[in-house]
Amino acid sequence: MKGQRREKDEQLGGKGQKSGFRGWLVHSRVWLIPLLVTALLGSLVFILPYLQKYEPRLRQIVPSYQCLLCHKKESGAFSHHPYDKVHCTSCHTPHEKGEKSELIAPIKTLCLSCHPGIGKDITRHFVHDPVGKGFCLDCHLPHVSSDYALLKDKPENLCFYCHRFAEELAMKDLHQPFEAGLCLSCHVAHGSDYDKGLIKNQRILCVVCHPDVGKKIQNPSVHPPIENDRCTDCHGYHATDYPVQLWAEKLDFCFLCHEDIEVLFEKASTHPMTEKFYCVNCHDPHGAPYDKLLPEKGNVLCFLCHEHINEYYSGCAHDYLQWVAPEGSCLNCHFVHGSDYSPLLVKEAVALCKTCHVLEPKHRIDHPYGEPYIDELTGGTLTCSSSCHDPHDTPYPAMVTGEKDGFCLLCHQVEELP
Repeated sequence: MKGQRREKDEQLGGKGQKSGFRGWLVHSRVWLIPLLVTALLGSLVFILPYLQKYEPRLRQIVPSYQCLLCHKKESGAFSHHPYDKVHCTSCHTPHEKGEKSELIAPIKTLCLSCHPGIGKDITRHFVHDPVGKGFCLDCHLPHVSSDYALLKDKPENLCFYCHRFAEELAMKDLHQPFEAGLCLSCHVAHGSDYDKGLIKNQRILCVVCHPDVGKKIQNPSVHPPIENDRCTDCHGYHATDYPVQLWAEKLDFCFLCHEDIEVLFEKASTHPMTEKFYCVNCHDPHGAPYDKLLPEKGNVLCFLCHEHINEYYSGCAHDYLQWVAPEGSCLNCHFVHGSDYSPLLVKEAVALCKTCHVLEPKHRIDHPYGEPYIDELTGGTLTCSSSCHDPHDTPYPAMVTGEKDGFCLLCHQVEELP
């Protein structure tokens, strides 16, 4: 029996040699183990960068319940997800009792590792200063909060921590969202493609709450500030001391840009400007169908207020007059804003009439007019239209203001014969 076993061992390759895979494994261990170690180390070269990149996420896999042995868990309506899941080491380094824990990365890097969307925001045109500097905890709490997004205070209070608005809050006319503390109605919290961190450009943003303005700016004539996305050229951002948040008193406000028009209102005869009647009664401040922001075209605009003039004017001889303006236009005889001659005439009254009416002496009579003659009915200089004629027409021939001879007798008294 022993001889047969020895013979079989010799056939298998020697005394005590193992058979099959076991035998191969025994004889291969000298070179197999170093090979496996080399392969493992090589794989780490490729795996290590990914481990470093996703380390904060990997830390969340293992809850850190041992932290609760020393740190009492806070409570609040809203909690940070890692804190809620007791993944403390996703943000903090583990430490022994008595040691100080550190963040596993600078706070800006740490927050962006889980909030990549904010990483995109900080590359935009405007970046909220705390975000750009990585001061996330200026606005947010790290663990729990009673307010949405872990804010340190209610949104209507939080912005006022850094932005001192006491002066604006004391003004007379406040923007409604500003007054209510709804800053995020207009601004974004982190980064924006628009100045001042606005959600959209001013032209689009403002019409969200002011749809009436949105309709007006669809007209052919649009006020340049709003057309160029500068609503705040006329209106305050948050508050002013003037109605509709204008930057100045309404009667003077337009002159801040239209200085050439302001000079015209210093002339002897000007278009009325009162608290109830001023620039916007003729010009729409946002947009209108006709040039120069006018809501109506030509004489129709004038007749909105001067409707009594249109009683006889339409169809009269002057309605077909064409000189410096289109046919029948009021602007053939009148300036719009101011003139040296009343009432807003483009020339002195008599000279204006003589532009079309070449007055030649008649054989029988030539009625005096102009200086030095005085109109007995008005007390002023006697002109064509001071008492005798109405250039906008009357129900009487030649545009006279009275009926035949009876009209003349208003000035020319007839003495009784002896």
